[in-house]
Amino acid sequence: MKKFVAYIILLMAAIFIYGNSVLSLLIKSQIEVNSFVLLSSALLSFMTMFLPALLFMSLYYDISLSEAFKRLYFRKENISIAILYGVIALISFIMIASLLVYLLHINTTNTLAEEIVKNIDYFLLFLLPATAAITEETFFRGFIHMQIEKKHGFVIAAIISSFLFSMAHLAYGSSIELIMTFIFGIFLAASIHLSKNILSPIIAHFLYDFMAFLALMHLV
Repeated sequence: MKKFVAYIILLMAAIFIYGNSVLSLLIKSQIEVNSFVLLSSALLSFMTMFLPALLFMSLYYDISLSEAFKRLYFRKENISIAILYGVIALISFIMIASLLVYLLHINTTNTLAEEIVKNIDYFLLFLLPATAAITEETFFRGFIHMQIEKKHGFVIAAIISSFLFSMAHLAYGSSIELIMTFIFGIFLAASIHLSKNILSPIIAHFLYDFMAFLALMHLV
């Protein structure tokens, strides 16, 4: 019964994540971005990614929530190494992305991100990247990637988790943004694969979003 409930929770999370992503793409011109919408989005992200991943692990394996955290790779061991892998993953992605942008003359304009930074203060500047990093990395790397990797290896797990990660960002409305998100997902997957600690992709994800928002705040 617990496993059945776990699958129902996962199914509901998937429907909401990708349904909302498609819906945001279709009606994005009608959505007014403001502080309330951004805070609500952060809360929904926590409820539809972080909580489902935690509850699934607890129910499916019939373990405590504290043990579920460990199975999602929230670990105290080797924190400094985990941070290092996260920073390396971030720097590596930025270098690859910058090279692709330069060689292919890619337009990196992100209208959604620009609209967001017009409506954030310094509190949201920290909160939004932190929430996105923790919730998305828990779901896509700690949960999806590492569970698949245990059965099918790193390469297949990285491709699947990065594809799902990219598709969850359809609201960007740009194929280039989706490709870049997929590539970023590969580096995030590599960081948790090497460190066996969720902190690695969380650090990389947070720093990237934070720096991107900070840069846009001074440009828009």
